[in-house]
Amino acid sequence: MDVNSSETKLVITTLGACSSAQNENGCVQASGVTRINFNLTGPAKCTVSGGTWALQHVALNPPVTEVAARDFKADLNTGIIEPVSKSNRHILIEDRNTEAYTVTYTVTATCGAATVNSDPRVINDGSGVP
Repeated sequence: MDVNSSETKLVITTLGACSSAQNENGCVQASGVTRINFNLTGPAKCTVSGGTWALQHVALNPPVTEVAARDFKADLNTGIIEPVSKSNRHILIEDRNTEAYTVTYTVTATCGAATVNSDPRVINDGSGVP
C-alpha cells in the first residue's frame, strides 16, 4: 500500500487475487485459514504534519456479522480486527474462513491528525476451520 500524492487515500498496490468481477486491487480470495499481510511500502514522510505515515488498523466494514467477527477476531461493534502482528508499516491478520461470504474491510493509516484509508474485499470460500 501507499499513500497517494495528495495524501487523501491509501492506495492498494497489490493486484487482486479474486476470480470474480469484484477483483479490484487488494481483493483476497481466501481458501482455508488465510493470513493476510498489509504493508505500507511508499514513502513514510507526510507533508501534513511533517511526521510519518503508520498503519493504524484493519477493520471489517459494517454491518459486521457474528461469523465474520469470529473468523477475523474482530470487534462486533467497531469491526476492528485483532492483528496477529503489527508495526508502523505492517499489519498481519488471520481469516479462519469458516463460511462462504464476502466482506469489505478498511485499512487505515495515520500521520498526526491526518487519516487515509482504502476498502477492498475478502471473498471466503468457507473451507477454513471452525
